[in-house]
Amino acid sequence: MKPTLMALALALTIPNSQASPVDLWNLLGKGDTALPAGDVVYRLKNAAGVSVNVGVNFGKLVDGGYTALELTAFKFNSDFTSEELQLFASNVIQISAACFNTDLSRGPAITAWILSNDAKEESMSYTAGARMARKSFGPLQLALEKRLNGKGHAVTVSLSRQGTPGQAPWIKSCLTSG
Repeated sequence: MKPTLMALALALTIPNSQASPVDLWNLLGKGDTALPAGDVVYRLKNAAGVSVNVGVNFGKLVDGGYTALELTAFKFNSDFTSEELQLFASNVIQISAACFNTDLSRGPAITAWILSNDAKEESMSYTAGARMARKSFGPLQLALEKRLNGKGHAVTVSLSRQGTPGQAPWIKSCLTSG
């Protein structure tokens, strides 16, 4: 076998410990509303017509991708319905799988936790610090915060993971393009 063919054959048999990051913009629905601080707001909608607005705060970025992101669902003039929170939870699961290499089998547990009463809803004016719930789903760390402002509500899920995104064992990661 020629040396170049041998090198190609060897390269194909060695497992790749690095993967290309996913473009986070492709995961964020059809959102294109940028806020002055650099955050983005997008709208989730499912086939049943349920929709929810979500803001994303781009957290800590390292060479291989984001090690922290914060997603906030918000609604004005009424409480969230169970269907809206489930839609938001499905977005959290999608991003945790694509950006933080979380196994999709953890999805039902993540959804149940977001729908739970682990975090008590606090007024936006409460300055002593909101009561956040924290939970680990494997290497993924989540923090949950629920806020109230008049008739408006917000649910924030902070996602983070230790390690180096894009390198084994954290193969799936996300970056943002231009």
